[in-house]
Order: sequence, then structure tokens, then C-alpha cells
Amino acid sequence: MKTQLVTMHCGWQNPDASSTQRHCNRQCSGYFSRNLLSNRWKIKRKRQEKPYIPSSSPLWDKASHHTTKDGYIQLRVYDATTRQLYQRMEHIVTWERHHGSRVPDGCIIHHRDENRENNRVDNLLCMSRAAHTEMHAELKRLKMTITPDEYLDHRENIMLKYQSEVFVPGPRHC
Repeated sequence: MKTQLVTMHCGWQNPDASSTQRHCNRQCSGYFSRNLLSNRWKIKRKRQEKPYIPSSSPLWDKASHHTTKDGYIQLRVYDATTRQLYQRMEHIVTWERHHGSRVPDGCIIHHRDENRENNRVDNLLCMSRAAHTEMHAELKRLKMTITPDEYLDHRENIMLKYQSEVFVPGPRHC
């Protein structure tokens, strides 16, 4: 007796069970990839939250510096008491130490000169994520249309335009 491959979705019978064809059409194939195979991705594992180490902690002074593939400087420190490795971006730690507060939710620390290794306080701005994305989209469009020398002049004008979006912590934000 010859075996047949029968699909569960539409009931199509493939008389040649050794064939590489497993589904009758793309719709049937799509059903399996959407409903049966993707179920394993619906189970989300909760990531164990590490305790927050404030930027003012002396642990960050002993941290090692690593450059990420995107060009940012990342601080890594091992806490022997909790036996955990902590990682934070240097520009975030620098901004938080200077201003004495955490970066607000929905905000990003922006490098004014677009140099990700220049983490001086006067080069860092805290902006809303939306304004930051909009500003970089405008800078990208500008960069494609003009020469590099002209870009530096126009970039300053765009930065001034988004200056109102900069978050500066003060008594009303505490």
C-alpha cells in the first residue's frame, strides 16, 4: 500500500509522499507558518529585571569601556555582591550625573555634534524620542541634497529649530 501525504488545512492528498511539496498552494503553506509554527513565539519569557544602579554610584567609576558596533561607548561593571554584570551607555551616565536625575521615559540623549564618542556634558541633549526621530529624518534629507561643508551650517539651524524640544530637569520636573 502506498502512503499519501494529507494536509490538515485543506485535506489535499499528495500521492507522492517522498515529494518535497508539503502543501497544495501558498495559502495552505501560509496557514501553517502563521498558525502552527508561530505558536512557539507567542510564549514570552519574562526577563529578570536587574536592580537599577544609579549613575551616581561609584561602581560606574570602575567600569570598563567598550565601543559598541554602532560607535557608542558602553560601560560594563561587575558587582561582586550581586554577582551580576551591569551595562549602561556612557553618555546616559554622564548626563544623569550632571543633572542629578534619570533620563525621563520617552526621552533620548542626543549628541549635538553627532560624534558618539564625544560624551562631554555640553555636547549632550535630552530630547523626546519623537522630536529626535523627526530631527534626524530632516538631517538625513538635508545631507543628501547639499555638500558636506554646507551641511554643517544648515545642521546648526535645524538644531536650533528643535532646541525647544530639549528637556532640562528643574524644580517642576522633580
